Amino acid sequence: MIKRLKKNHSVLCTSRKYNQVIELAKIRKQKLVIIGKHGGAEKHDKLDASLSRSKLLVKKLVSFRLILH
Repeated sequence: MIKRLKKNHSVLCTSRKYNQVIELAKIRKQKLVIIGKHGGAEKHDKLDASLSRSKLLVKKLVSFRLILH
């Protein structure tokens, strides 16, 4: 699906740091941008990690020129 999308669109593939996802991306020769991390077991840590990832994604998208003004 990613290859089809890339024909007509700019595509940015992101993930948190998961070994399985990173390995699959390597096998498929897909560029993957790692953004954020797992929040752990505690709900407040999960929320903090999610909010941090969201902020990092916004910064990355701005540099990728996906955010419309």
